[in-house]
Formats: sequence, C-alpha cells, structure tokens
Amino acid sequence: MINRSFLKKIKPLLVKLHIFNFLYATYFFVAKIKNKLTNCVNKLTRETVPVLLYHRIDNISADPVMLVVKPETFEEHIKYINKFYKPISLSELVRRLKSGSLLGDEICVTFDDGYKDNFTNALPILKKYNTPATIFVTTSNLGNQASFDWDMKYNPKERAFFLSKEEIAILANHPLIEIGAHTHTHLRLSDFSKHDQLKEIEASKKILEDVIKKKVLHFAYPFGAKQDFNNLSESVVAGLGFISAYENTGLLGIASSDVYSFPRINIREGSVSYLSKLLCN
Repeated sequence: MINRSFLKKIKPLLVKLHIFNFLYATYFFVAKIKNKLTNCVNKLTRETVPVLLYHRIDNISADPVMLVVKPETFEEHIKYINKFYKPISLSELVRRLKSGSLLGDEICVTFDDGYKDNFTNALPILKKYNTPATIFVTTSNLGNQASFDWDMKYNPKERAFFLSKEEIAILANHPLIEIGAHTHTHLRLSDFSKHDQLKEIEASKKILEDVIKKKVLHFAYPFGAKQDFNNLSESVVAGLGFISAYENTGLLGIASSDVYSFPRINIREGSVSYLSKLLCN
C-alpha cells in the first residue's frame, strides 16, 4: 500500500528526476498482477463472491476517466452474470456471510456516486434480467449536474446529472434496488479526523433516510483503495448502524472478508471476455 503522506513528500523529487510516472505505473501494474493471482487462487480454493462496481451507464462520445459503460455492454454483462452466477442483494450477501452459508456462485452489482443514468439506463436492464443492485449515493448535489473533478473532464453536453430526491425515492421502493451511502461530498476519509469523518458519513445517511423513509444499511468508501479510508472510518461506519461497507481493490470477496471493508471490482467499458477475465472464469 502507498503511504499517501510519504508519497506527497517525495513526489516533487521523483517528478524532478523524471521517474514519478514510471514508478506510479509500475506500482499499479504490479498490484494488478497480484490481484489477478490472488483472485485466481481464491477461485480455485475457496468460495468466492464478486461484487461489481459500476459508475455511469450511458452512450457518450468520449470517456476520459473511463467511468462510463455503454448500456448495450452493461446488458451483455448482466446476461453473462445471470448465466454463470446467481445475483443477490448486498443484504442477502451479508446474511450469508454472517450465517456461513456462502455457496460460491453468488455475485452482487453496485453503482457508485448516484448518477441519474443508473435510473434511466441501468434500471430497465436490471428489471429485464431480474437482477438486484445497490446504488451508493453521494448526497451533496442531488438532482444537479455532476461537478466532481473527474466529471468536469467530460464534454459539458455529456456530463452526467446526479439522481434527484424523487428518483432516489422511486428506486428505494423498487424490489430490486437498495440505496447505500457514499458520504456527503465524496472526500477521501483517511485525510480527516474521526470527528470529521463522522459528520461526513452521518450527513449522507440522514439525508438518504429522510428521502427513502427507511434505514440505509450499506456504505461505500469514496475512491475505495486501502489508503483512502482507515480503521477510524470502519469504526464510524459500524457505529452508525451500517451492516456492511465496501472498498474498491479489485479482489473477489471470500467468506472471511471483513464485512466493513469488503472488496469490489471496478468495471470499465469492455466485452464479456474482459469481464470473464476479471472474474477468473
């Protein structure tokens, strides 16, 4: 794991020596290979459960941040997982983990940030294949055009909108959909004190519960790498009554995975063959 504070200190020197980009790319290449080997070994020796992480589902002309999966691609993915797995909700996943009844053929679908196209483009496909999913919503800009740093890299005409309160309420009442929290402003939790983390996480939970009129039980850490949250984050999440929390590390979940840092696999635009390789099938 990269220590962020140490990296921040030495980054200027590495940039000056013209080796920062090389070291950065090498680190992620090695991490990718390590994840692949870990996943394939676990797939052979344990009961595993992939939790897939999507962001936007849409057709756009350019995707500079690789957050967008085309609706037709998403449908192929959903068809594939229904052929080889049994999709379940996160609440059912937690129940099976706690009861020791994981079978090894489960899979979960999740979305981060709470984009409007999860409602307009993804939900019809999920309904068509009767596939449950959880949408993790960041609450600071509900109903507005997306304006996070990465969103601003998109063509203004193709920049996404966030779900409105009305759309979230409709989704929460759909039998296939669970609404989860993703903080209020999508900050990197590990940069903040426990008190500030509590304010950020609690605000998103309260806003969402006021909208959907039911408990919000699941949480996803913004960015989601191991260095993006810490033990304080996990204790805050548990203390607020969430029953599970999810990272973004590219690993398959296993029965012994921590329910408050359960791994997910970030899914990009790609064929069923690409998805199959990620899942070690």
